[in-house]
Amino acid sequence: MDIEPPDLIQVPPDTVGRGCLFGCLWQAGFIAASLLAAYVIRNSNLAGALLVSWGVTQWAALIPLILQQRAKGYPRTVYGLIIIGCIGLLLSSACAASFQHFLNI
Repeated sequence: MDIEPPDLIQVPPDTVGRGCLFGCLWQAGFIAASLLAAYVIRNSNLAGALLVSWGVTQWAALIPLILQQRAKGYPRTVYGLIIIGCIGLLLSSACAASFQHFLNI
């Protein structure tokens, strides 16, 4: 009699929460990449513009992921990705507006 332990986290294949999780992970990676690129560039104007624009440029990564999930037949995951992408864009715009004075853009 084999008894296997249950998986701790079971995520159904098509939920809005799954899309939100994917979107958050992609955005975290994109923020890290933007910070790294800004550190490498160290030009105040270009680095500031790069940090401020991550909300818009994140869609370069999210759009292929959205198209991939749509092709696989996961419409709820696509909704979650779009929701998180819009929230990320709004938050990045708010942060850019508040830090615009400090970044001299």
